[in-house]
Amino acid sequence: MTEAIHMLSGIVILNNSLYDYAISLAIIVIGLPVISGLKKIILAYLTSLVNKTTTFIDDEVVVLLKSDLSPLLYAIIIYAAIMRLTLVGSAEKIINSLMVFVIIIFSVKFMQSLAIIIFNHYWESKQDGEGRKSIGIAIKSFIRIMLWITALLIFLDNVGVKISGIIAGLGIGGIVIAFAAQALLSDFFSYFSIFLDRPFEIGDFIMIDTYLGTIDHIGIKTTRIRSLSGEELIFPNTDMTSSRIRNFKRMEKRRVNFTFGVTYDTKLKLLEKIPSMVKEILDRIEEIDFDRAHFTDFGDSSLLFEVVYHISGSDYRVFRDIQQKINLDLMAAFEKQKIEFAFPTRTVYVKK
Repeated sequence: MTEAIHMLSGIVILNNSLYDYAISLAIIVIGLPVISGLKKIILAYLTSLVNKTTTFIDDEVVVLLKSDLSPLLYAIIIYAAIMRLTLVGSAEKIINSLMVFVIIIFSVKFMQSLAIIIFNHYWESKQDGEGRKSIGIAIKSFIRIMLWITALLIFLDNVGVKISGIIAGLGIGGIVIAFAAQALLSDFFSYFSIFLDRPFEIGDFIMIDTYLGTIDHIGIKTTRIRSLSGEELIFPNTDMTSSRIRNFKRMEKRRVNFTFGVTYDTKLKLLEKIPSMVKEILDRIEEIDFDRAHFTDFGDSSLLFEVVYHISGSDYRVFRDIQQKINLDLMAAFEKQKIEFAFPTRTVYVKK
């Protein structure tokens, strides 16, 4: 055995003896099966652990370890075998650069896949809505681009390229682009804010400033609203995120306050009856909850009453139908009691 080793050591090819080549080959031949066996044992153990949990994200992470990180272990074994040899010229530098490249590629693939898995679970936990698919694709593309740009800069730095000038150039270029497209970028990030925070969605009836309408489209730069009179109102996304918005579709209960007046010549006994008459009328309507009815004020030409009730839901048509029924029932009840609604009148006294 000793003689065989001595004989192999005496034969030199490209600055390495046959013995060195044999050791490197042995590292590969023994190392690859060992890594493969350890990988199976570890993955089997991790699989048994994740099978006990109720979530699916850990199962996907185990699959990710198997597909993205396992090849990296094989590459490390081959790299260790090659680096044991005495390499000629710039071969060592090339091998080191290739290994750095491989490590970066597999690491970025793993981080990218892991980030997208986490994002997908977060995104799927939210309510569905029009445009969510496109915004999800855009965010995942942004994650991929940022990771690969970072990987490229790390690789260039490791192979001796001075990236400080590149970063400075990108920074200056980014500032110029940001100033030139400030409004566009503001609307773009507002678009992300709208989809992540979800203050409104397609089909919601909203009020922004003094404008009322239904959300018709949410774009990267603008949001379009169909007004009650039919025309399309177009708002920059920055206006939508910086304004106070009233979203009527999400209203769970509507509070209704209305007033009416009766004439000053209405008898006191009838005035005292009016609140109970109003309550009786509203109690007959199942869709509403009566709150109060009061004689509140002495108007210029009428005695004023205020009524408050609540309606569950946000349907404006239902609210108007109920209010119409209340008005008609009030008129019928007042007509029966000979109570007159007031209207603007003026009495002129002429001095003799």
